[in-house]
Amino acid sequence: MSPCECKSPCGEKRDNNDVVAGVAEYYSQTLKTSADLKTTACCPAEAMPASHRAVLAEVADEVQAKFYGCGSPIPGDRSIAGLTVLDLGCGTGRDVFLASKLVGESGRVIGVDMLESQLEVARRYVGYHAEKFFGDASRSNVQFLKGYIEDLRSTEPVGVADASVDLVVSNCVCNLSPDKARVFAEVYRVLRAGGEFYFSDIYCDRQLSEAARQDKVLYGECLGGALCLEDFQRLIREAGFSDVRLVRSAPVEVEDARLRELVEGVRYFSCTFRCFKAGGGRSNGKDSTGEE
Repeated sequence: MSPCECKSPCGEKRDNNDVVAGVAEYYSQTLKTSADLKTTACCPAEAMPASHRAVLAEVADEVQAKFYGCGSPIPGDRSIAGLTVLDLGCGTGRDVFLASKLVGESGRVIGVDMLESQLEVARRYVGYHAEKFFGDASRSNVQFLKGYIEDLRSTEPVGVADASVDLVVSNCVCNLSPDKARVFAEVYRVLRAGGEFYFSDIYCDRQLSEAARQDKVLYGECLGGALCLEDFQRLIREAGFSDVRLVRSAPVEVEDARLRELVEGVRYFSCTFRCFKAGGGRSNGKDSTGEE
């Protein structure tokens, strides 16, 4: 990735209520399946570990068809058995159900999303996946909460407590938030000491035009709200994360002609990061590629 060419913070300029309403409309009404996407941003841009692909084959077709992630933000280099995992912006639950099998019956997975239309699909398949993974539909280790990733204390029916989560994951969702600083602060709050924020998101190499930031389709496709890499590094460290590691980066193409004109000259990247909360211990110091 080339250095960010922003001269001032980018991606945080729209009215918060407008952003939330626009994102809600795009994901509840405009998009029906991943086939409706107009860019390569919200799609699997990274190779998933073979062990994860085997589990994914067991995930319900409808859940997979409504997946809009941009990476593979669940650790593949070590066991996560027994951990408590939180998925921000879980949608219909693809990564939640994937993590459910990986943490096993002694672990727990929580999915948070603001859209009832997405959660309705996810909840419909809770028993289905418990039966697949653990042989009993009543033995699910999954819970879905409705709320905003900027305020995890207020999710329904219960909030996410301080220092209650071992691993927070997110897949192409943080860029959709109008207040990314609050998202990162909430992640830091809910993580236990030594816990990890492992997530994939979209970033750009320069400040976006006002027209690009205001375009509902561009924002919904995870590009209009993208941060420059330098802004991300500043915000994540201000939230408290001192150990921040880039795992993977891949270019994102804007295929739609109208959208491409709005972001002419801008380069986008799908990036996966690991960010650790100090204290406690962790299983190893390697990223998912096996590199230090």
